[in-house]
Amino acid sequence: MPTELTSDEMRRLVAGLQSGRREALDQAFDSYRPRVFSLLVRMTKDSALAEDLTQEAFIRLARSAPKLLPDTRLDAWLMTVARNLALDHFRWRRMHRALTSDTSVGESFAKPETPFARVALSQTQRRVEQALGLLNDEERELLLSVGVSGSTPSELARTLGLSAGVVRKRLSRARARLLALLEQTA
Repeated sequence: MPTELTSDEMRRLVAGLQSGRREALDQAFDSYRPRVFSLLVRMTKDSALAEDLTQEAFIRLARSAPKLLPDTRLDAWLMTVARNLALDHFRWRRMHRALTSDTSVGESFAKPETPFARVALSQTQRRVEQALGLLNDEERELLLSVGVSGSTPSELARTLGLSAGVVRKRLSRARARLLALLEQTA
């Protein structure tokens, strides 16, 4: 495992990242990847997922590098980003499970047994359709791709040319917006 960087070395590394030097990103990766990966393995209990989230953390470092402050502690910054990525993943997974439980929403409402149930189903379907109509095209397409087509975020990421983390984040935002719209019409 690489040794800890001194504060002067870290400042030089941050300056290199700010100026967009590839060697600085390589050094940050070599220095901090083991700790970030270790944290994510402990949090997720899944080495493949931990590897994906580790890569996403360093992608975010590369994108955020110009905005880093000179005294940024990269170790703390990366560990915070990694932790947040794992928490976002767990939130996404919990929401995804709720939306795609063993009995899909359509199946659970497929055969209402009473006239009241049929009316309730009709009202619910109308509310969901109206709320979906209020979403922007990207949000609606992401939700329908996952909820109806059964696509995974990884599949969507490949299709859209984005990272899986970005797709998961956009899905999370779309679900939150849909939920807020449904709550407004309740």
